[in-house]
Amino acid sequence: MLQQGQAVDLGMKMLPEWARVVLRQIRIDIPRTHAQKGSVAQQLLEEGIVQAMLERILFVWAIRHPAAGYVQGLNDMLLPMISVLLQPIVSQPQQFATQPSQNSSSQSSSSQSAIISTEQMRTPTIQGRSIMREQLIIDCTKLKLIPVQELRAVEADAYYCFAALIDSLQDSYTHAQLGIQRMVALMEQIVRKGFGDRGQRVAQHLVDDCGMDFMQFSFRWMNCLLVREFPPRLYHRLLDSYFSIGSTFGTFHVCVCAALLMYFEKDLLAKDFQGCVMFLQVLPTEKWVYVDMEKLLSSANRLYSALKSVKTSNNQNKIG
Repeated sequence: MLQQGQAVDLGMKMLPEWARVVLRQIRIDIPRTHAQKGSVAQQLLEEGIVQAMLERILFVWAIRHPAAGYVQGLNDMLLPMISVLLQPIVSQPQQFATQPSQNSSSQSSSSQSAIISTEQMRTPTIQGRSIMREQLIIDCTKLKLIPVQELRAVEADAYYCFAALIDSLQDSYTHAQLGIQRMVALMEQIVRKGFGDRGQRVAQHLVDDCGMDFMQFSFRWMNCLLVREFPPRLYHRLLDSYFSIGSTFGTFHVCVCAALLMYFEKDLLAKDFQGCVMFLQVLPTEKWVYVDMEKLLSSANRLYSALKSVKTSNNQNKIG
């Protein structure tokens, strides 16, 4: 009988060749999954239990969606969902009265635990308790003590969350990636028309002055849903907005990407081609706090509402 956390063979010899190719690629990519250094996600990724979850969820989704299959990047988007679902089980909130010092023993590195500092998230309260005065301790050693049924429940919930987002974007992961092409084109349109002269100036600088194409820097944003652009503490907030939007979140995501580009308007206008490329590859969001993400989402929501209004108006004109 397989031990808990051991990767499942999944009957490789019984699978058709295309399915074996998919599974082999998933197994190659899982160790490469994006996780911020020192984050809870990185600690969890080192655990065999979590790797097995990733493998099964990605493989089952790929088999159930043969037109899209598995592509690199899907693993990056799945890990944050598993991390969030596991946190209530393996976490222990720890209160502190003052700012922890850099030499505090609680901040020491460990291969068995990780610390999420929420001191700068600037959120109100959760269940009446301010998380500005709290740090979250994740003890990965607890994973081996979790009952199998509870782990299966987490895995099922993670699959449901993953499918709820990715199912509506399947054409972004087909061979021609037509969905990504449409999203990038819509993003450029939003930048040019949704921000007035400011947007036109940024788009002209990138396209005409620097000779860039929006696809060059925004492909990864569309393909990986910005998972590599934000630290986990803020990306979880972004995911929360995506889930709340529902099946049309893809359009909202494009609005987020447009708002993100314009957030760095001054930085981009001051750079040449090489400077813009390097800047957009590694956005300076590491030091963002909760309020920065809220500003970004507020700007994106304004764009999203305007798009919905235009669509509604066009539909009414057609009926009329």
